[in-house]
Formats: sequence, C-alpha cells, structure tokens
Amino acid sequence: MTLQVFEKDGRVCFRVRVQPRAAVLGISRVTEGVVYIRLTAPPVENRANVQLVGFLAKILGLKKGQISIESGPHSRAKTVAVSGISGDEVLARLIPYLV
Repeated sequence: MTLQVFEKDGRVCFRVRVQPRAAVLGISRVTEGVVYIRLTAPPVENRANVQLVGFLAKILGLKKGQISIESGPHSRAKTVAVSGISGDEVLARLIPYLV
C-alpha cells in the first residue's frame, strides 16, 4: 500500500506511527496509508519527536524548520506537515525508503 498525503493550509501532511526505543532508526513499512518509523530515541523529554523531525528532514532533503508535528506530539500516532515541497515530491523522496 502507498502512503497517503493531503494538503492542509498550503503544507503537505501525512500520517506517521512511531516506535520509540527501537534497535535501528528507519522506516519499517507503510500500512493503510500510514508510514511506520522506528526511532532509537526514548519517548521522554521530546527526544523521540526531535529525532523524528531530524530523520524526516534528512530523507526528504529539507530543513528541520520545514517539518512540524501537527497532531499527536505525545502519542505514537502523529500527523506530520512539511512545507516547501509538493505531495508528489514527498512520495518520490520517500519511495527508496519504503522498500
């Protein structure tokens, strides 16, 4: 299944489900339009969210300031918004990591 992206307030949004304290940092799969990301950081003191934003910035080729967590900052299920890139570009840049 493919990642579902949508536009909101001029930004591209997609749903993420994180697994903190994983052994390896990376994308594990996409299921029902949600991208599952393993984070090595613990879910305390905002460390997992900081690592998520940094990881997405790196693989999408964006600055950290262009990525925000729109909903679910204290949950494993989140909605992430990115600016300065189209929905098609988000999908194209994530495809190599979704295999």
